[in-house]
Amino acid sequence: MAKRALIVILLTIAPMISGCSAEAAALLVSYHSGPAVNEITIKYLKGATDSPGRLEILEETSAKVAVKVVIRGDPGGDIEPMIGDVREVVGTLTGPLGDRRIVDEMGIDIPPG
Repeated sequence: MAKRALIVILLTIAPMISGCSAEAAALLVSYHSGPAVNEITIKYLKGATDSPGRLEILEETSAKVAVKVVIRGDPGGDIEPMIGDVREVVGTLTGPLGDRRIVDEMGIDIPPG
């Protein structure tokens, strides 16, 4: 019985401990090429308690580049656009950006800016 009670307690508090910081995709605002020839800069929105973003290049073809910015933050906290911070993260491409489309993980175009 005591062993079962311990398991129930651990199963109850484990999500609270591990859930303090969850990874999520950030809202992508815009992009521009650079600073170097084979680099891209992505602007994204992050909440006050979120970690700095990590850029993932999901797919790179001759026609498009699919990207995702991963942030770690409070799983219960929503980003309010009026108080969110716009930040930048830089990633390296296999070649110059050129005129390729930049899309998010769902294939939605990210505007230049």
